[in-house]
Amino acid sequence: EFQAAIGALRGNDDKIRIVLNKADMVDSQQLMRVHGALMWSLGKVIKTPEVARVYVGSFWDRPLQNKQFEELFLKEAGDLLTDLKSLPSSAVVRRINEVVKRARAARIHALIIDHLRQKLPFFGKEKAMKNMLVNLEEEYQAIARKNSVPLADFPRPETFRKALLKHTNNDVSNFPPLNPRMLAELNEILSSYIPRLQSQHTKRMMQKGNMLDGDDNPFQPQKGNSDVGKSTNGANGSTTGVAEHEWAIDDHSFKQYETEFQQLGPTHGKLSGAQVRTTLAASKLPVTVLRKLWDLADIDGDGCLDAMEFAVAKHLIFLAQTSEDGRTLPDKLPKTLVPLNKRHLKY
Repeated sequence: EFQAAIGALRGNDDKIRIVLNKADMVDSQQLMRVHGALMWSLGKVIKTPEVARVYVGSFWDRPLQNKQFEELFLKEAGDLLTDLKSLPSSAVVRRINEVVKRARAARIHALIIDHLRQKLPFFGKEKAMKNMLVNLEEEYQAIARKNSVPLADFPRPETFRKALLKHTNNDVSNFPPLNPRMLAELNEILSSYIPRLQSQHTKRMMQKGNMLDGDDNPFQPQKGNSDVGKSTNGANGSTTGVAEHEWAIDDHSFKQYETEFQQLGPTHGKLSGAQVRTTLAASKLPVTVLRKLWDLADIDGDGCLDAMEFAVAKHLIFLAQTSEDGRTLPDKLPKTLVPLNKRHLKY
């Protein structure tokens, strides 16, 4: 059944994205076995030059049952989001490549037919045509030298022989002469217009791909006070059992957050919105909630997160995910969540 479903997508294998969901329901040994068996099965039904990528995670709104996979799942979710966001760009590139492929094929076929047509004598066309088809590989080389085109662009000789015999009855003299102006225009398209089009598309996608600017960026400070993501159940994010002169994030948790912070490659001890986007988005919280989370965590309002602010952001994710509706944040950052060296900025 699964093979039949994949078979229906034949020809679009490179567009398939595979997710191994709810992977936290098994332990590490079982996950390794399931992943290996899945990869073996996929190798039989998906015909791609590269091994299919399987994204492993737990894409639902319940807490992980196996916390040991948390870091792995965050990275996998980030990779999947990046892959999905690149789909529009990949689709355009695929179409451009298809245009190039067809244009080169049209050029080669026109050159072959014109070459064979010019070599046909006035009498004895059929015999001459048969001889040229027998030695089609040599004719290919002559065409490639004369027009400076790669042999890799030529169709397979046997396939082209069969096509000529079927559709021309060994007579290509009825084809019109090659139009030099049209050939020059086609060469101009392939050598100049298409590369320029690809360059324009790349620049446009880079501009659109900057999701961290303007209103679409959940990890940038917002102007004014935002109502989004406000508590609907009176939650204030308080941390029970923590004295006001202490920090709610314990040393063990902070060390884990700091390790993750360093792995993201901070510059001068700070991470930009671009650097933390994938990590925070992996929480699967709504964009409106993530915007508020960023505003709360960016305590000094400099548009970046230091190690302590990053720890606050991660702790806020925990607070949101463990709230009644799985997405509620406090309206104001509790005093116990503000690092001691930054409390003068808030209190």
